[in-house]
Amino acid sequence: MMNADIAHALFVDLIASYRSDFQLSEEESVSEAIEELRIRGIVVDRSMLNGPESSRRAVYDSPVSSLVDAINHGEKQSMCTQLAALRASPTAVQQMIQEGISISHAHVLLDGALSMLDEPEDRHFLLCTLRDGHMKQINDFNFNESIFKRLLQVTVPLLAEHEELLFASILRALAAGTRKCNKAKQLLFSENFPKTLVRILSECQDHKSREAGCELGWSTLTDDTSSGISSVIPYAELYREAGLISALVEVLRNASNNNFVHPCRDALKFAESLMLNEQICRQFVDADVLTPLLQILGRKVTNIDTKVALGCLRKLAVSDFGKKSIVDYEGLEILYGLLCSCMHDLSSHISTGTGEPDSVIANKRRACVLERTLSVMSAISLRNKQVVSNMFSEGYFAAFMEVMHSHLHNPSIARQCCMLIRNCAVQEKAYQCAFLNLGAEELLRSVKTLHPNTCSDVGSAALRDLNCENYNQHWNPKTLVLGTGGVLVETKDL
Repeated sequence: MMNADIAHALFVDLIASYRSDFQLSEEESVSEAIEELRIRGIVVDRSMLNGPESSRRAVYDSPVSSLVDAINHGEKQSMCTQLAALRASPTAVQQMIQEGISISHAHVLLDGALSMLDEPEDRHFLLCTLRDGHMKQINDFNFNESIFKRLLQVTVPLLAEHEELLFASILRALAAGTRKCNKAKQLLFSENFPKTLVRILSECQDHKSREAGCELGWSTLTDDTSSGISSVIPYAELYREAGLISALVEVLRNASNNNFVHPCRDALKFAESLMLNEQICRQFVDADVLTPLLQILGRKVTNIDTKVALGCLRKLAVSDFGKKSIVDYEGLEILYGLLCSCMHDLSSHISTGTGEPDSVIANKRRACVLERTLSVMSAISLRNKQVVSNMFSEGYFAAFMEVMHSHLHNPSIARQCCMLIRNCAVQEKAYQCAFLNLGAEELLRSVKTLHPNTCSDVGSAALRDLNCENYNQHWNPKTLVLGTGGVLVETKDL
C-alpha cells in the first residue's frame, strides 16, 4: 500500500495538473484526481486536503518549531518524534505551506532531510514540504543559490546509488524552484545540467525518477518570467546538443511498450516544450517520436497525456516536413478516429440529459481534446492539397460541420472549425461547394456573431474563401450554392 504522505503529495499534484491543463474548477479537479488515483489502485478522499480547524493551530505551533529546533541541535530521536507528529496532521503541513517557509528554515529542513533521516519516506515527506512551502515561491528576487547548489550536489551521487524516492523528490523540488526563476535556470545550465539529465533519463530504471527529471527539464523551458520565449531557445539547443532528444523519445517508447501503465505527462510536456524550431522538430521525427505519440492518440482516452501528445503534434505540424511525416505515419486517420470518438462520447452524454458532475467534468475533458484534435488537423491541412483531397474523399468535411453545429457555443472549437474550412475551401471549387451544401455559410456567420473576439477574423476568412457575398458582415442568405443535379440554388431552398 502506498504511504499516506506520498499519496497526499501525488493527490495535490494531480489536482493542480487538472486545474491548469483542463481549466477545471477546484471541486472538479479534486473529483478527477480521486478517480485517476482509484484507477491506479490508490485510495484517497477529500479529507486528505483538510481537517478539523480546532487541531490545526496547536499541531502547527508545536511540531514545526520543535522539528526545526531538533534539526538545529542534531537531536535525531527528537527530530523523528516531531516529524511523526507533523506527518499525522496534513492540515498543519498545509498551513505551514500556505504561510511559507523562510530561507533559514528551508536550509534547516534540507539539512535534516539529507543528513539526519534514514527512512526514504521521511526524507520524501520533508522534501515535499520544502518544495511546496519554499521552492514554489522562488523567483529572481528571492532566489537563494546555496539551496539549489546543495540539491544539485547530491543529485549525481543519488543517481549512482539508485535512491529512487529521494532522487525523484529532489528533482521535483528543483523543478518547483526553477519554473519562475531565470537565475535558477542559469545556475542549472552553468552546472552542465543537460548531460546530467541525459544520464537521468537513460540510467534510471524507476519511472518516477524519469518523470521527475522530465518535469525539471520542462520547468527550465517554461516562460513564467515574462522574458519571452526567445530566452529559452538557447537552453533547448543545449539539450539538443547533449543528445537529450533521443533519450527523451526512448522514455516515451518504453512507456508505449508497457502500454502506458504509468502516466508520461511530464515526458510529453518536456517534448512539447523542446519543439521550439524546425531543426529540433526534425530531430524528434528522426528519433521516431511519432510512433509513441500516435499510439497515445490511438487509445482514444481523453486524459492529460492525450492533450499534451496533441500539443506535440501541433508543434511538428508547423513545417511541411512535419505535416508529411504525420501523414506518412497514418496520423491523419488516427486523428480522425479520435475526433469521431470524442464526438460520439459527447453526444452520448448530451443525449441522455444527465447533469451528473462526473459527466460534466468528462465532457470538459473531451471538448478540450476535441479542440486540440481539430487544431492539429487544421495545421496539417494548411497548404497541403493531398491532405485536403483525402479529407474530401473520406467524408471528413461532414464531420467537421457536425462538430461545428454541435459546439456552436464553444468559441475555441468554433475557431478551429473556421480555420479548417478556410484551409480546405481555398484549394478547390469542389470543396467550396461541398462546405456550402453542408450549411457552412450560416454556421460561419453565426459563430462570428456569437464569438466576435474569437471567430470574427477566421470566420470572415472562411466566408471569403467560400466566395460568399458580404463575407465581412452578417449572414446573407442570397448566396448561391451548388444543389443536386448541378443546379445553383439559394441556401434556404436546399
